[in-house]
Amino acid sequence: MKKIIIAVMMFMGTIGLANAKTIDFLVLGTPGGTAYTNADMFVPLLEKETGYTINKVVVDSCVGGTIHMKKSKNPSIWIMNSLNHEDPGCNLLPTKENFVGMAWGRAMAFCSNDELAVAVNKLKAGKRLTFAVSNSYGQHLIDPLVAVTGTPMKFVPYGSSGKSLKGFVAGDTDMLYTNMPKAVSGVTKNGIKCWANTGPTQILDMVPMTSIFPDYKYADVQTMTYMGSVNLSNSEMKALRTAFASAAQSEVVTGYITKKKLISPSEYGEDADWVQLVIDAGKKWVGKF
Repeated sequence: MKKIIIAVMMFMGTIGLANAKTIDFLVLGTPGGTAYTNADMFVPLLEKETGYTINKVVVDSCVGGTIHMKKSKNPSIWIMNSLNHEDPGCNLLPTKENFVGMAWGRAMAFCSNDELAVAVNKLKAGKRLTFAVSNSYGQHLIDPLVAVTGTPMKFVPYGSSGKSLKGFVAGDTDMLYTNMPKAVSGVTKNGIKCWANTGPTQILDMVPMTSIFPDYKYADVQTMTYMGSVNLSNSEMKALRTAFASAAQSEVVTGYITKKKLISPSEYGEDADWVQLVIDAGKKWVGKF
């Protein structure tokens, strides 16, 4: 009986959307990137849940999405990462009104060619260390670790996380600081060793950084991926949130979270204030929290 009631509630929740014609899915990235992967994953799931025809609209970035919004009155949705919140010209930040749902969190990883104990000793040794990073990662993320350990550390920026991995594997730097999916790729494809992560639990051989350096300000820094929307009525928003929640629990999405070693929304607790968590994550990423 309980399953029947839930099914009826979800069906009733999507009626408001089924009456609509189309909705635009703003792709906030360039071809081949994560934004495209997210769109390809969620569009068919949401079309199935809602009865909408969902059109992908490529806008390249959050800034492009902001510009598009000023010109279009179409019902629109997007999937965004909190690390882009502070980009100049980006105005798609989450609010109680436009927030649809949380997709997943993403931890950062510390990697080198060492086992955990050796790596930690290097961090404490006082000898200058270099980290290969994507150029979207600011030096402020590592400076507090310098303060804790007394060891000089410098980020060496590359054009992307993929290029930073290649630079580290080539021996350009002592260590690598990267996002979790790229770390997993480096471990499985390149044989690198990743020994700490900024999430709440151990991932593969990566222990929580908070357990090693609890006083390191950014030991728990993460990015949050979520869905936002605009130009939808209250009833349509309610229905869309129901549809997104169902899509997020599908085998496609949960399988992706497992494969990429992302953080499931359930790990943040049932009573999580998603909007505030996402806003705080964006601020922390750029050193404003």
